[in-house]
Amino acid sequence: MKKSAPPTTVRDPNLDSVAVGLMALVVYLLMTPSVSGDKDASEFTLVLATRGVAHPTGYPLYTLLGSLFVHAVHALGATWSFAANAWSALGGAFALGFLHALIARLLPVVTAAPARRWIPLAALAPLFLNPIWTVETTLAEVYSWHVAWACGLGCVFVSTVRRLLRGESKARSLARRGGLWGFLCGVGLSHHATSVLVIVPLSAGLLLALARAKQLRAPTILLAFGATLVPLLSYFWIVWRVYHPGESFIWPSLEATPQSILRHLTGGAYTVYLGWFAPSHIQQAFLRMYVYPFLFPALALALVAAWRARSLEDRVARWSLAASAVLGTGYAFAYGVSDPSSYFLAPLLFALATAAVLLSIPAPRIGSIAAALLVLTSAWLSIDWTRIDVERKRQYIGFNGMLHDMWTSIPFDSALVFWRDDMYVRLREFQVFRGEKPNLEVIHPANLTHHGGRARFEAEHGFDPLAGLNLNVPAVGAPGRQTAIDRLYDEMEHNINRRTSLPVIHFDPVIPTVRLLKKSGATADSAASGAPVPPR
Repeated sequence: MKKSAPPTTVRDPNLDSVAVGLMALVVYLLMTPSVSGDKDASEFTLVLATRGVAHPTGYPLYTLLGSLFVHAVHALGATWSFAANAWSALGGAFALGFLHALIARLLPVVTAAPARRWIPLAALAPLFLNPIWTVETTLAEVYSWHVAWACGLGCVFVSTVRRLLRGESKARSLARRGGLWGFLCGVGLSHHATSVLVIVPLSAGLLLALARAKQLRAPTILLAFGATLVPLLSYFWIVWRVYHPGESFIWPSLEATPQSILRHLTGGAYTVYLGWFAPSHIQQAFLRMYVYPFLFPALALALVAAWRARSLEDRVARWSLAASAVLGTGYAFAYGVSDPSSYFLAPLLFALATAAVLLSIPAPRIGSIAAALLVLTSAWLSIDWTRIDVERKRQYIGFNGMLHDMWTSIPFDSALVFWRDDMYVRLREFQVFRGEKPNLEVIHPANLTHHGGRARFEAEHGFDPLAGLNLNVPAVGAPGRQTAIDRLYDEMEHNINRRTSLPVIHFDPVIPTVRLLKKSGATADSAASGAPVPPR
């Protein structure tokens, strides 16, 4: 009797996604510095360590869940900064794992099993060590988790669309998926405002699939809306924290008033940046080197992939994801902050995922050749990218050492220390985490231009820090704005110095110097340490 052949073992593609995520986690943790970096890293480190409130819109779920992670990692012996940075590394691992899973779900069902394994890996190659991505996965920021959420929602979207249009969803299953969809949308809305650029096109595609499957029923829609509200309840935690700050770090311009809280939660202060594109010179260089060469081809190919879709389920999935990528890219080009690179990440990943289906073209092995070229090019670029990532880690550690030298050179027990950079929070880290110079008051002059910061200063010191100053500066994006702001900050520091008996110190790591402003009758400004602190 002839023996039957043993059944073929089919590898679960989700295992590959988990492997990708684990590999990414190991790599990003190795690149993670033990100190805070630039951008908002110091702020988020303090927020996570003290369960505080970050800048608008507050990121309540990120803070609450991240705080549990950070406190656990710190309890194992890591520095607070490393623990906060590692939270982003974990987000980056989930993002790449979900991206791999999303690409696998987008591939046509006729794609051969070997190709279903190597195509997602090839599509990940331009991103894995890209410096514009690794800066988000090795420093305390919110964007790695935003991308992880977007790719995870994309996986649920593609799977749901396929089940609907194949008639595989029963009423009970459909209700559960509707609730899950609403809950995940609420998670995105409670994390980052740009989640609407993902939610709207994908929800539109889902509604279309429901309509074509004749499953568009009011109870399902109402359940989805109801589930959306559940994660949004996390915003009440911010309200509670504002009225019960304790020792937590609270965004300086946030006041314990309904108007201020509402403006904070809605990000109202950032609407002035809408309508133009104004990256700094450094950001322009980063975008040209690390974003545009991949984003624009991926967007074009994503539209081609959507246009080539044959089945209805492929058309709905690809066009929805491509629409989100286009919308996200358009928003990034219309948001006039100096560091917009983070806003290109979710569109880039969606464009790469959608474009990746073109690698499944069977003949004459065009897809295989294109994938091989993509991997080889990315591998060649990754040699330099790795050098950049490692050097960036070294510079963060060296810069932190220089800042600490400058900080410890201040000889006063009580003083006002002005640093005109968002990284001023790094000095707060020295106070909170190391207990150093707790009576020095560290101030970013910009915080005094807000009503909350100005009122708190007046309550603590007995005078208005801006009294008699010309506060008119050109609007955001207008010529001469930065010069006018620098002039205002100079006048603000000297005005405060004239009216307080406390020493006033100008802290400037760019030079670097720690300069004591002279009081009336003094002959000249002097350095608090006697001389500028040399860089390391």
